[in-house]
Amino acid sequence: MMRYLIVGQYASNKGDRAIAEYIVFSLLQEGVTDITLSTTQPKLWKNIFPKNVKIIRSGIPYFGLLKIKIIKKAYYKVIKVIIRRFFYKSVFNDKNGLTPLLISNKLIQSIKLSDHVILTGGHHITTLREKDAIYEVTYDVALMHQHAKKFSIWSQTIGPLQFENIIAKEWFRKVFERANSIYLRDNKSFDILNHQFGNPFVNLKRTEDTVFGFSKLLDGEVERSKEVAVSIFNGLPKAFNTFPVIAKLLDYIAIKGYKIIFFKMEHGDTETSHIERIISLMAIKTDYEIYPFETSTITHMNRLKKCSLSIGYKTHSVIMSLTANVPTLAISYHPKTEYFMSLFGQDKSCFDDENLNIDRLTETIDYLINNELQITNTLQTRSSQICEIVDHSFIDMLRS
Repeated sequence: MMRYLIVGQYASNKGDRAIAEYIVFSLLQEGVTDITLSTTQPKLWKNIFPKNVKIIRSGIPYFGLLKIKIIKKAYYKVIKVIIRRFFYKSVFNDKNGLTPLLISNKLIQSIKLSDHVILTGGHHITTLREKDAIYEVTYDVALMHQHAKKFSIWSQTIGPLQFENIIAKEWFRKVFERANSIYLRDNKSFDILNHQFGNPFVNLKRTEDTVFGFSKLLDGEVERSKEVAVSIFNGLPKAFNTFPVIAKLLDYIAIKGYKIIFFKMEHGDTETSHIERIISLMAIKTDYEIYPFETSTITHMNRLKKCSLSIGYKTHSVIMSLTANVPTLAISYHPKTEYFMSLFGQDKSCFDDENLNIDRLTETIDYLINNELQITNTLQTRSSQICEIVDHSFIDMLRS
């Protein structure tokens, strides 16, 4: 029986969790019984999977003390030094350094024992947040590249990529060349790879985002309530500039009699504090609810499906809303969001986070309310079609 290992998973991110859940349950559906998930915080996966699915921590250790902000900042500064030392001294020369053996031995052994290692889907290989795209997830990519018999890069957005170190760029070229298959979830990623590396890789394939695969797993038609689902983004400094406009938009919706439900997309108190900040900016102190993080993806999306409207800022909150067939206003911090909305013919309801205009936003809310049934039917048709693409691509990856 084949042994599968999934790497690169952030336990505290709802979108990343949804992707891992799809991969695990799809493997189980294919009759695979030996599955290991490598994740940042194994404790956050309690009671989600059958007991035969093994959960181990990722290459970079995470400690409970990281809940203390000062310790967390100091820890990650040290980790960045370690990762860079490891990359530049060991990985780029394809050597087994002392650092990974000391802090990542369990993951290394799991990689070596696995027949197929899968880098979980998402937006992991980018210089958007870290110099030369070197951080915790690409550390695990390095271990995968060094030790795996066979590995695939699943359903990724790649880029932007702006390398300061040519050695880093050439190392990523080697990773892409050695991968058994690379599935990309948008056309822009093909362009970025071709621009950066000159010649296209022969192992590139096209798919869509993993979470669209949940379409077939959700409840059928449900009775909707007069509720609006809201998911925020706080991953970049520019996101905080949008909070006053979002608060005004929620005031407009509250006046219309909608209950506001904030769906948490991140584990911990930080996102909650940012939600409370938006609430404090609202003029109308209306009825609202914060839906908890600690639920399975199916439970989360079935609750979302009962809402009449959705305002999504975080990418996977938009994808979940579209998959649940909920009329959606999307706020985009990256072109990938615009692409996902265009897949469903909803690009006119997508707005760049650096150019938000309250009048255009309220007009869009009115449009979504007045055309709810028609939009829902459109989303339902497209969601089923895209789900088939994801399912087919995943099986193709397993069998290639």
